[in-house]
Amino acid sequence: MQIFTLLWVWYIVVFLLNIYSLGLWIYRLIPFRSRYDYIRNRITRTSRDSVPRLRIRFKHVDPKLGGHVQHQLVKSFIREYLEPDGFFFLRLLTANASDFVVQEIIEGLWTYYLSKYGESDAKKAEENYYEFRRQTGGEKSTNSHTRAQLNKDLIDSERKRLHQTTDFDSSTIINLQSAFRPVNEEV
Repeated sequence: MQIFTLLWVWYIVVFLLNIYSLGLWIYRLIPFRSRYDYIRNRITRTSRDSVPRLRIRFKHVDPKLGGHVQHQLVKSFIREYLEPDGFFFLRLLTANASDFVVQEIIEGLWTYYLSKYGESDAKKAEENYYEFRRQTGGEKSTNSHTRAQLNKDLIDSERKRLHQTTDFDSSTIINLQSAFRPVNEEV
């Protein structure tokens, strides 16, 4: 009878530890913020130059939107590329392997993701950013509309950079410069 009492206490302890472990895993996996923080911290910890860090410049994306684009890239990396089961696997590796192994795997996945989907996801992030900033006429503001609001003091190096990195043409700049000239020069 004492053995059965000991087994009963042991089963209760194991049951309580399992409940605690289940709660801990739910806390680690369910809230998106914990997934986002975990992956973002791992990406920013990288020390190799071959692994792209968070401040990446894409050819067709406005560099002024860097923070928003990077945030959206990490979010789509987690939601669309890793998905919940991939993230769960990474957390299992973290619990059972060294941090070095998990860091290497995340760096490899991040590099592959950026090479395959980075540019298109960055364009989507930029479009989403401008989707909520509509013009007064109710039209959607697109990338070309926002870049069309450049001031007349645009220097030549900036024009060259815009020309090399975008589909922005110089005739738009000339039209904008004439539009920004004051009507009455005496004022």
